[in-house]
Parts: sequence; C-alpha cells; structure tokens
Amino acid sequence: AVNYVTGTNVATRIQLSDLLFRDTLIDRDQPAIWTAVEMLGGPAIGIALQMDRAADLFAAGEFARGAEAFAPSAARNVMKSVRFYKDGGAETLAGDIIAPVHPLHAVTQALGFIPAELARAYELNAEIKSMEKGTKARRKRILDEIARARADGDSAAEQAAYDKIPAYNADHPDWPINGKSIEKSMNSRAETTSKKFQGISIHPKLRDTYMDFADQFSGKATMF
Repeated sequence: AVNYVTGTNVATRIQLSDLLFRDTLIDRDQPAIWTAVEMLGGPAIGIALQMDRAADLFAAGEFARGAEAFAPSAARNVMKSVRFYKDGGAETLAGDIIAPVHPLHAVTQALGFIPAELARAYELNAEIKSMEKGTKARRKRILDEIARARADGDSAAEQAAYDKIPAYNADHPDWPINGKSIEKSMNSRAETTSKKFQGISIHPKLRDTYMDFADQFSGKATMF
C-alpha cells in the first residue's frame, strides 16, 4: 500500500524481513557463491563489486554509466535521478526501456528511493530469468544424460533419460524435446568435440592462428 500511494519502493527500505539478508533486485549472471558473498559481505564487498562494475563499463566505452557506478551511493542516486528524468525511464545499456519512471519518482530516486514500477520490473525480470535458467538446465540435463548413456553404451540409462521427456514436454510444450531436437543436440556435440583442442573450444575464425601458436609447444614437456 505504501509503494502504491507514494510510487516509490519505500516498503522494502523499512521492512524487517530483510534486516539481516537483503535479496538483490537484479538477477546477475554469476555463480550463486558470488551472490551470497555480495549479500553477506557488507559495505566493503559492495564497494569492491561496484568498482569492478565501473571498470567494466569504462572498458566498454560507457563512461557516463561507469562514472555512475563508481560514484558514492548519495551521488549515484542523484545521477540515476537525472538519467531517469531525462530518459523518461530506466534503460538497459542497449537502450531498451526496463520501466517508465514518472518525473516525480525520478526526483525521489535522488533521495535513495527506487521507483516502485522499476523495483517491480526488476523483481519480475529476475523471476522470469530464474525460471528460464531452470528450464534450460532441466532440458540440458536430459540431453546430457542421453548423450552420456549413448557414449557409454548404457541402454538402461538412455531409457531412463527418455522417460523424463514426457514430463518436461508437458511443462514446456512450446520448447519440447523430440527426436529432431535430440539428434540435433547429439550432432552438435559431436561436431563441437571434433573441433576441440585439448578440451577447449576455439572460434573457427581464430582456430588456424591459434593452432600455429600451439604448434610451437608441440614437443614433450618431460623426458618421459
């Protein structure tokens, strides 16, 4: 109710449920251990991560966003406020609008209160990406089990993997696992494996160059 009336994400700033462990609003593509470190590490870890993000933005030529990430929290909120007011909303680096921001709520961002619409967009995006990640992992796990069973010649294990497909397809009819997708996956794995060098994949456009470099180390490393 407070968020609805004020248009800002006040509730999460005053609630007690996140007193010890505050969840992150943005879903980052990083291992769970780093997310835990970020949540538990306190201000020192937070500052270090912000500086790392700023360095990445500067390296990518995003100087305004880099300066924003590098700035102290109070200054960063003001910079965000100006950006939201000027752009009419929060944007990704690619220029896609995450959520529109009312000019009044852009001003409250300067005080450290994230606009409620933006907070809800972040939470919804994080939930969708989490579900997508789970679906991809489930699909990959089934295909991995089929590939491993075929490589081992284990027909029982292969059948066990096939038995998981109907339940997956029932949950995801728009992206089913069928004979065509299985063979495509197996062929892609075989092609990728055949082109690997000592277990690593190399971009086709760079393979010849790097193979010439690798040839310099083709001799034995020991006398045995």
